[in-house]
Amino acid sequence: MELITVITCHLNNNEYFHVYIICVGTFQAEEEKVIYGLVHPLQTWDPINAQLCHLKYIIQKLQEEKGFSNKMATIFKGPGWSPGKPWTGLREDIPEVKEPVYKYDKDVPLWKNLYIFLHFFILVIASGGVAKFKEGMSPLWVVAFILFMLFSLTSFGAIYDHKSYAPLMELFRCGVFLVVAKLSIPLTSSMVTVSIGLSWLYLASAAVWLLLSVKHNFLVKKVKAL
Repeated sequence: MELITVITCHLNNNEYFHVYIICVGTFQAEEEKVIYGLVHPLQTWDPINAQLCHLKYIIQKLQEEKGFSNKMATIFKGPGWSPGKPWTGLREDIPEVKEPVYKYDKDVPLWKNLYIFLHFFILVIASGGVAKFKEGMSPLWVVAFILFMLFSLTSFGAIYDHKSYAPLMELFRCGVFLVVAKLSIPLTSSMVTVSIGLSWLYLASAAVWLLLSVKHNFLVKKVKAL
């Protein structure tokens, strides 16, 4: 019992032992308020950038460092390393994080939030279907679906980031779905009904983003003419 008590003291924030450590009197309150997040918070909703931003940082640092040994050290040593510093860098180089920490967020109309939620839900259901029937599918179709998923998430991120090209990306995404739905052959009668319903949904979505694209281009031209 004493061993467990010692272990759970170090697992103060563990959800499984939290009640137990309070009961046995080993709970230790936080001395400082915990600030959750990244030292350098992401400033985008782009999922590709979120996965590759660290690689971009390493490549940029590689270009800045001089000498082969320093370039190799940039890859294999800690992110805080630089010539003359320890393997993991100096602790005092870590920027101090203070409150308030502002979460990256941009105001998006309610209808866009609902739109993205609906289309994301469809992608989740579709991914489950692909996982179930992948044995009878061509590997090319499976790869194409994965690429479509990645492009869809990137398009949703562009909408949240208010990118000027977001309407065109989403218009293209809806168009790709409509073409694929037209070319594919449903396996069952129930899938025919689902395919028709989704086709109408994506057709309506494409019409909305086409109108927004035309409106955006018109406003851009109008601004340039001033």
